[in-house]
Amino acid sequence: MFEEFKQEVFAAYKDLTSRHKLPDEMESLTRFGLKRYAQRILADRYDRKDDEVIRQFFDPQNLYASHEERIDHFDLDGFRPLVLFMQGRTKNPHDRVVKILAWLIDFEPRPYAEWRRMRDNDRRMTNDSGADTAEDDTPTPEGSGTNATPQKKSKLTWYVVGAALLAGLAVYFAINQPECLDKQCMYWATDRYVAVCCEKRLPGANIVAIRPYELEHFRKITQTDTLTAAHANKVWYSKIDNTVEFFTAPATRHPVHHGRLIKPATAYILEKYAGK
Repeated sequence: MFEEFKQEVFAAYKDLTSRHKLPDEMESLTRFGLKRYAQRILADRYDRKDDEVIRQFFDPQNLYASHEERIDHFDLDGFRPLVLFMQGRTKNPHDRVVKILAWLIDFEPRPYAEWRRMRDNDRRMTNDSGADTAEDDTPTPEGSGTNATPQKKSKLTWYVVGAALLAGLAVYFAINQPECLDKQCMYWATDRYVAVCCEKRLPGANIVAIRPYELEHFRKITQTDTLTAAHANKVWYSKIDNTVEFFTAPATRHPVHHGRLIKPATAYILEKYAGK
């Protein structure tokens, strides 16, 4: 599975590079620039989950007590395998090279253990849903279908009325709630994220902390017939219950099915599920 993780990290890096979303230190690929950038992101967005990845790359012998010291004393030549991987000149880098690139570009989910846990969960859920959708030979209960009883028709009517009521409440709350000045949350609205106040209540909407990159770039591709094999590793996809969706950018997780991952679309996936 590490091979898949490596491919996704590299695809995410190439995507950020093609859209010039990386700082100068990462685009120039100088060893001094990479060291300076590592020092900066350690200060700006340190997270305990990255401790072992940072230690393994910068201080495999565990000689220093802090990450600052580890990066400070790191020999610039140690960045050479990382530069070769980022340039696409090596296909089999050491595991710690892939993991440190994931840290540098803020790839999610990470570290590898968390990515694998989510991928295992994703596959387990896919297998479970496949079992659930197997052909059902159970005889149709009497009173179903066109012979449904008035009680069942009444229930269906109430379901429709309830759905309409919820939709009306959502519109009412959207119109009548005062807007805040600092929108630090977002919710998924059909094909994109929409910024919203964290205190706002929208029935049926799952409001989450804002992720600026996904808010700006992550969109569901509704016209999949425009996709070709040339879009391989430039768009992302998910497959849930035999339904394939395509997206314009990577994301930490599926916007609706939060336990599922978004993966880079290969040429095979595009040829099989997209295009004309």
